[in-house]
Amino acid sequence: MNTSESGDVYEVSLLLDRADGGLSGYIMNITAKGCEVTAVDFPQWAALKDWNNNVAKAVDLKDDVRPGATNVPLVTLRVRALNREAALEISVRIDDDSGKITFEKISIPIKAETTATSTATTPQPTTQPTTPTTPSTSRTTTETWEPPPLVIRTTPSPTSPTIHTPTAPRSQIDMWQVVLWVVVGVAFFSLAYLLTKYILSR
Repeated sequence: MNTSESGDVYEVSLLLDRADGGLSGYIMNITAKGCEVTAVDFPQWAALKDWNNNVAKAVDLKDDVRPGATNVPLVTLRVRALNREAALEISVRIDDDSGKITFEKISIPIKAETTATSTATTPQPTTQPTTPTTPSTSRTTTETWEPPPLVIRTTPSPTSPTIHTPTAPRSQIDMWQVVLWVVVGVAFFSLAYLLTKYILSR
């Protein structure tokens, strides 16, 4: 039987699967449901770090995480489960060295310690035994579930929106076409008049 009881504390490690553009830093918002975060450990590359109101921030000031790095540790959380529905909801913003921003959302169920108990008893015979009966024995085995490191997989950012250049309304276009034709007509007739006058004068 799976149980979640107060006092069950687990470590949850978050990793970035790859940092193609390096890593400038991140901001991670953590919502604890049926559990609480009791401690936070940051990796060595996080020269500037902060933990406040379930928000973790880290900045790679020394450029330790180079482009192409894989399985980059982000943070390790110690979580205490308070009930059967214990889970973490995490949203993280990741900035690389070029300024590219990636957003990820993940959910982590927290599973408490699993305990199995079995009891074996030697049956009593109907007649008086000639030898003492074997006493009852009880065996308790405990299996502790540790959540595996969670890998945050980056996804390409959405394509840039298409920028549409505004165009003039149809009515304005028609008006300018009429004006253009009037100007061309006046110029044509003026040229014809001058040419005719020149020919007649000779």
